[in-house]
Amino acid sequence: MSTIRIMLVEDDLDYRYLIEQALRREADFELCTSCTDGKSAVQTALMEQPDIVLMDLCLAHSPIDGAEASRQIRLQTDARVIILTSREDFETVIHASTHAFASAYLFKSNFPVLIPMIRETAQGVTSQAHLICSALLAPLTDAERSVLRHLLGEDVRLHSSSKTISNQQTGILRKLGLPGKKELTKLAIKPDVIDPEDAEMLQDLVISAVNEALRQADDAMNSSMSSLTGGLNIPGLGL
Repeated sequence: MSTIRIMLVEDDLDYRYLIEQALRREADFELCTSCTDGKSAVQTALMEQPDIVLMDLCLAHSPIDGAEASRQIRLQTDARVIILTSREDFETVIHASTHAFASAYLFKSNFPVLIPMIRETAQGVTSQAHLICSALLAPLTDAERSVLRHLLGEDVRLHSSSKTISNQQTGILRKLGLPGKKELTKLAIKPDVIDPEDAEMLQDLVISAVNEALRQADDAMNSSMSSLTGGLNIPGLGL
């Protein structure tokens, strides 16, 4: 079982303590470091090279917010980022997640989902990553998506002139906010990940997945409590 190295960036001390305790209970997790502001998080990520960064979106006293810190970390390391937020405003969270090139996001009220979400993110592409990628690629035209596939090494036949393709490449990088093709390839943004018109459907799937994870977390907690109480029906514990 490979170890998942995790960096936590959270300025709420109580919530940070809660996360740290949860992470330390998992045998395959290593909490390599914790930070409270975005600037130091970027510097620390460059040194520690974590697999996963848990990033609070709203860092109250930080020179840069969680989205910008995440973006810099994503462009300079191989870490995947999970955005943490107490703001349950879907549009705001998706906007921040696309700017951050995040792999997933978690509403803090859904804390029981955190552990399985970390493992899913470490293993590959999540449903939320599809949704974030769809929002990120929404400004691209069909022609630009074809050029993007070409840039990522796919065997795509382009019918435009070399000058037009060059201009489209520049437009893609500008729309995605990337400095060059190197960063584009590094992030491995997939243009065919989802039809933008299906984003609402995928949002519903994400919500369903979260609800199912919460149900499983509740079942696991009830099972654990039942073993501790010997199966006694104790009022208030839902057993």
